[in-house]
Amino acid sequence: MASRRLEPGFAPEILSSRVSVLLRPDEQTFAAMISGWTDQQLARGLKRSTIEPRLKLVRRFQTFTNAYPWTWKPVDVEEFMSELRSGSGVAVSTLRSH
Repeated sequence: MASRRLEPGFAPEILSSRVSVLLRPDEQTFAAMISGWTDQQLARGLKRSTIEPRLKLVRRFQTFTNAYPWTWKPVDVEEFMSELRSGSGVAVSTLRSH
């Protein structure tokens, strides 16, 4: 059987208990997702100046919800946007871009 080449960020390898012990599986899975998304955006030719604000927004949303993407609900987005609007007076156009 030929061995297959594993790409950086290959989820089954990262999440396999044979490879490493996941002490904080939610955090480690989220970090792997962010890393993979970053790599995907770079592969599309996007600049760091485009990618970084996107990553910052997703991390900010994760902190706001204190949850991870696989548990996010539409109401989380509504509450986050409402908080942005009322807390710091973010413009509607900025909310739409988010």
